[in-house]
Amino acid sequence: LCNNASLEQKGDDKWTVLGDPTEAALLTLAAKAGVEKDALNETHQLLKELPFDSDRKRMTVLTLDAKGREVAHSKGSADVLLPLCASFEVEDGVKPLDESDRKRILDESERMSRKSLRVLAVARRIVAEKKTGDAETSDHELEDKLTFVGLVGMIDPPRSGVKEAVAACTAAGVRAVMITGDHKLTAVAIAQELGLWEKNALALTGADLEKMSEPDLDSKVDDVRVFARVTAEQKLRIVKAYKTRGHVVAMTGDGVNDAPALREAHIGVAMGKNGTDVARQAAD
Repeated sequence: LCNNASLEQKGDDKWTVLGDPTEAALLTLAAKAGVEKDALNETHQLLKELPFDSDRKRMTVLTLDAKGREVAHSKGSADVLLPLCASFEVEDGVKPLDESDRKRILDESERMSRKSLRVLAVARRIVAEKKTGDAETSDHELEDKLTFVGLVGMIDPPRSGVKEAVAACTAAGVRAVMITGDHKLTAVAIAQELGLWEKNALALTGADLEKMSEPDLDSKVDDVRVFARVTAEQKLRIVKAYKTRGHVVAMTGDGVNDAPALREAHIGVAMGKNGTDVARQAAD
């Protein structure tokens, strides 16, 4: 229900995705378990949506189910969603979430991330047992005291030819650096697959960048090969740091949150086929 993608069958055994591939992967997993989104939509009414963005790193919808209950459904990165959870669902009901449970869940998320999996947490909350008429549920209430349901791991394999492209860049004297919204461990694992990672290389997260001064970032940026969980503002800061070091910077991107960095870089390269209009307009 917390999903804006759809699957369309073309022929007997051919399916196509409409929308975000990550969301489509979740729909595919649910369908294989016998849960069809179209069937759910017939018995659940969407009341409100808090969309995903790169800063929030989560998405939540409020639905009215067949029993007349208002239920919030959330998905997002485990490190962002888990702190919003107060309980977790097990075979025999719902139990309070203590620190040992939280550690166990985060350890499992990290184990999956180290295997190059993109990991999402899923949670929900019964906001009201019966429809509350015109009473407005605040955004904070929707994402407060959630019940953790589980983790989903999915493979987002690098496109064919990427490893060769990285090698060609290296041979030409161009240093490729990964900037991603993925978990740091997932990003490092993929960087190793692609030949991006070097001995003594650094990986920094958005949280690390928040704590770093400009001189501190400038002194370390030449050793960084992976930036993970970064915001649009931080992408811009990264480009500026490389320029301060005297590098000629090319930035590639396809999303709205890439636009400031695309414009700031010496060379902005927007993805033509799947890129947003804002990214294309910002590119040089």
